[in-house]
Amino acid sequence: MEKTVLFGLGNDANKLWNMPAYFLNAKPIAFVDDSEQLCGTTLHNIPVISPEQFRSEGYARMCPHIFIGAGMLDFERYQKIVDFLVVQCRINVNRLYTFQKAAEELAKRVQAKYSESADEEIRNMLADWANNGRVPNIFGNYRPSTRRDIVLRDSDNFPYVMLEDKKLFLTKDYNGIFKDNDGTEYISDVLWEQRENSPHLYIRDETDISEGAIIVDAGVCEGNFALRYVERAKKIYLIEPEPKWREPLYRTFEPYKEKIVFCDKFLGRYNSTEMTTLDTLLNGEHIDFLKMDIEGAEIDALLGAKRVLLNSNARVAVCCYHHQNDEENIKMLLQVYGYATDNSKGYMFFLHDKDIANTLDFRRGIVYGRQMSL
Repeated sequence: MEKTVLFGLGNDANKLWNMPAYFLNAKPIAFVDDSEQLCGTTLHNIPVISPEQFRSEGYARMCPHIFIGAGMLDFERYQKIVDFLVVQCRINVNRLYTFQKAAEELAKRVQAKYSESADEEIRNMLADWANNGRVPNIFGNYRPSTRRDIVLRDSDNFPYVMLEDKKLFLTKDYNGIFKDNDGTEYISDVLWEQRENSPHLYIRDETDISEGAIIVDAGVCEGNFALRYVERAKKIYLIEPEPKWREPLYRTFEPYKEKIVFCDKFLGRYNSTEMTTLDTLLNGEHIDFLKMDIEGAEIDALLGAKRVLLNSNARVAVCCYHHQNDEENIKMLLQVYGYATDNSKGYMFFLHDKDIANTLDFRRGIVYGRQMSL
């Protein structure tokens, strides 16, 4: 695997870092930044060095490609970095990659791999990318709606939006809040992942969640799934280990606290101080619906849910796009538990997977299951 460095620590740098596919199978060995406060520290366990260190310590020789974490929105900084690399370090400009250039290169690789694909969905997706100049995105060719949800503030400045007449609280540093010219705050459609034809759709049929249902929401995040069904449910288990969501979730579900069970542990196949199994958490209780979106730990969590899934007449929606082959493995495991399985429409291209630059594979978003043995 090739080595590379990333110049800058701005928004484009964060996008590059969080989507390792754009590094084109190169491994970042350093961040380069001219901030005296940052140089000498580490970020993501990688050293932050100065431009002078980059030049004097031979990084240009070690790295065939160099990534620049500054784009057209910060053109002055981008031009400063390019001048340094081309003029002072004498690096050929063709070795320099911006976020946009890296995305276009990745698109070429994907197009080449699937140029003779017999899958009509994939062919249509690639044609859409090519015809509209689009680069690979996580949701394939599914596009978010243009709806906007206005952000309001509580008396202590906590942000929230209204979801079906209920307050859905966000974190105070939520990075998806934008401002209109008149200062109005908004976020893009809070349910855009859950609209028709989304490959990330948890519920295909509203009758899947019946009146008086016991629901497990594993991987709650801001809580929009559970909040939609909280009035219909008898009880909801909210499983979210990320500390930043604790306070917003308490605020969102305060009006329904008598039917909410909070769990701030990770889900897995065994119990520890930081992890629990669903079998342990539910302690023999039957459930009616399980939604699971836990960043790639779904198979381990299902292995720790054998008893509850065998004994419940449940519907399930389990994310299967985080790793290659998750769809097949999740389906196999659910079938062992007596569930008939199906999958969501469309494909996802999970740019956050560190292996995606090697596999370049399209993945289904959700495996659905329905208990058939009871």
